[in-house]
Amino acid sequence: MYRVSFFLALLASLAMLLDACGDGKPQATGAGSSGDTRATHRPIPAGLSGKALEDFLRADLAARIGIPASEVTIRATCDVTWPDGSLGVSEPGSVSAQVLSPGFLTLLMARGREYRYHGTASSFIAASFVPGATVDTSAACP
Repeated sequence: MYRVSFFLALLASLAMLLDACGDGKPQATGAGSSGDTRATHRPIPAGLSGKALEDFLRADLAARIGIPASEVTIRATCDVTWPDGSLGVSEPGSVSAQVLSPGFLTLLMARGREYRYHGTASSFIAASFVPGATVDTSAACP
């Protein structure tokens, strides 16, 4: 348990440090396209699930909005089958694999606002941060 907590704290610190080194503009992450700011699936460390995954997502959100992870709460997490490879986050002009994708929906709260994270066992999209995307909100946790 101590190792997982230490790893998550280290990961959150590293994310904040790397974010501070940027110029505040979205960075190109798409394959081979200079200036492409479309969302990409971000990796989830192998074997991360349950509370450890929730802590990982809390740290990611905290780093994105510049607050301590202790100010981020998990409202709900549930299993979802996404209708395609976009994980319910369709970006203008993008194409995704038309396969059912088993995964999760995590709803996080921070400073009075809800944030949606869509994912699978190996990757996630911080749906609330994808400019211009159509986010499938039909998936809901009980």
